[in-house]
Amino acid sequence: MTILLDIAGLSVCYGGIKAVAEVDLVVHEGERVALIGANGAGKSSTLKAVAGLMVPSSGQLLYDGTPLERLAVWQRVGAGLCLVPEGRGVFPRLSIEENLLMGAWHRRRDAGVLSDMERIYGLFERLKERRLQPAGTLSGGEQQLLALGRALMSRPRLLLLDEPSMGLAPLMVEKVFDVIRAIAGSGVTLLLVEQNARLALELCDRAYVMESGKVVLTGKADECLRDARVQEAYLGGDQS
Repeated sequence: MTILLDIAGLSVCYGGIKAVAEVDLVVHEGERVALIGANGAGKSSTLKAVAGLMVPSSGQLLYDGTPLERLAVWQRVGAGLCLVPEGRGVFPRLSIEENLLMGAWHRRRDAGVLSDMERIYGLFERLKERRLQPAGTLSGGEQQLLALGRALMSRPRLLLLDEPSMGLAPLMVEKVFDVIRAIAGSGVTLLLVEQNARLALELCDRAYVMESGKVVLTGKADECLRDARVQEAYLGGDQS
């Protein structure tokens, strides 16, 4: 399998605090990879370093063989690397349609933008019905769907998802994960940070477990589901 993202020895610091410590992580093209761990384990900081929102203190990040340090944030998006941030990050005063178009800003001369928007509306009927409504008036779940739709407008090759279920009602969590499964089924590679470890492991092919900034366990997702340490720490004890 082709390695799409190759992280070696990544460290990220906040002042004197090392949030990520010498992390090694690989994502192959077409894979779905989960990154799980407790709050403050360094998961989001890892995604931000890949997306270009944080500058690593050390380590190497390769995207499709290219050192990411050579690419500005907007160039990473143009190369197919897109982050759906924790908290959704929609533009509240812009309409739903304007938010979607922002996801395709680097494709402004692309004749396929409007057809892609119609495809997004086909996936998210709620958004189509309210396309002229300010994004800030949507519910949290609807904003999460909008954030996913905006990311898809960039035609991502690797999609970084940071806590997509956070703060959502159970029915909306189910809807969001149905959409994520559909995105993965279309061939988009996923690196998923998710507080609901069971959902993440059931969706993904492989997993990394982080504690205190370090990767402490990695393996196939189904094996991690059965691992006693993962069950005790993240799945509420014995799941047998």
